[in-house]
Amino acid sequence: MKRKKGFTLVELLVVMAIISILAAIIVPNVARYIARGRATRALGDIKSIELALTKMVTDANVQNLNYLFDTGNVRSYIFDSNDPPYVMTSQHFQKAIKLYTNTLYALLREGRRVLDGREDPELGFAYSTILDTDVVMRLGVGYLEDIALDPWGNLYNIYPGPWPPRNGPIPFRIYMLGKKEKTLPGVLGGERSDTLTFDTKDPENNQDIKVGFPADKGKLAFIWSYGANMISGQGVYNSNLANPLPGGSYQGSASYNAQEEEYKGGGDDINNWDPGQSWIRFYN
Repeated sequence: MKRKKGFTLVELLVVMAIISILAAIIVPNVARYIARGRATRALGDIKSIELALTKMVTDANVQNLNYLFDTGNVRSYIFDSNDPPYVMTSQHFQKAIKLYTNTLYALLREGRRVLDGREDPELGFAYSTILDTDVVMRLGVGYLEDIALDPWGNLYNIYPGPWPPRNGPIPFRIYMLGKKEKTLPGVLGGERSDTLTFDTKDPENNQDIKVGFPADKGKLAFIWSYGANMISGQGVYNSNLANPLPGGSYQGSASYNAQEEEYKGGGDDINNWDPGQSWIRFYN
């Protein structure tokens, strides 16, 4: 009777070793390609949103997105009656992001049809109460009806520009400048940094670097995704200032310290204002 030929233990161990080596090479690259693909998709979505918002402003025949809103009612929603005028804390800023994001999502999907009395389930009031109805009635009925969530399951954040100087330091930050970038628009004197740019260590090479350069204040809209870690890296904070800055809380606070050092000052937040896309280094 013939014996059935099989694999020896040594042969099985060799095969397993080869599979382990291949997995060690392939799996990290696959994860990196997936991360890079998600970032690329997010940036494509953001560009589509920016283009649709531009079309919206053109149809409404206004200078910027703020004209779509009833500023008095927006201010009443964001600020309490006993708040100092024009002092925007991080809490106010987060409320503003939610209001603008939800409302602009609705306008992108439905256009002027949002004036039919429908309420936002999160905000708890009708869109018509915070919009300028005369201006919004000039819009079409849809600009980006298939606007999606970002690749990590969150809304893209939308904040109307330009950023008014009275609101203090701009919270929208570029993580790092490219070598060819000498100056930044919207910064006094064209300097590369402002008072909120800070020193840290480059996680890739442990070199001292400055991060958190201010974005251009003149954008039509600031559009961003919080990225893979789902935490805003846009806030750069300075404990010497009298009030919490837009975008976050004091340096040294629990919410600030919860962020990993390399994500602060722009981090992996995919956005439409960093021409050098310095955040892409987090997806390589």
